[in-house]
Amino acid sequence: MRQVSMKWIATAAAAALLAGLPLVSLTPARAQDAAATSQPAGKATITVTVVDSDQKPVAKARVRLTAGKSAEGGKPAVIANGRTDDDGKATLSGIADGEYVVSANLKASGAGREKVTISNGADATVSITLKVRKAKGGAGEAPATQPS
Repeated sequence: MRQVSMKWIATAAAAALLAGLPLVSLTPARAQDAAATSQPAGKATITVTVVDSDQKPVAKARVRLTAGKSAEGGKPAVIANGRTDDDGKATLSGIADGEYVVSANLKASGAGREKVTISNGADATVSITLKVRKAKGGAGEAPATQPS
């Protein structure tokens, strides 16, 4: 892994803060890594657990944290994203107070989402069960017929 100088990190962080961007980091959800992670004061950690319909952990699921809609009314702004570990867990750190949607998906396994509110910097836990979506166009259904 390439080393990055602390001066560069400090410069990038200062530029992000001046631009009004939140500083968000994704950290693995393993206990040994959590101890080494420092969290900004007043910021929360959201621990996300993703399971399938049989309640088994889903590894490598994509997890996204979104908030509100863009000024143009388009797609919600992505605050953080990452992937679940082998235990189906992902940790989103440095999250400011607010209302968010946590979504998770994995191709062929399905998708799911849950709302979460962070208040007073309190940490939150979110559990998402992936549900397989039905194919568009009614795949698997017999086509409608007209009476003769």
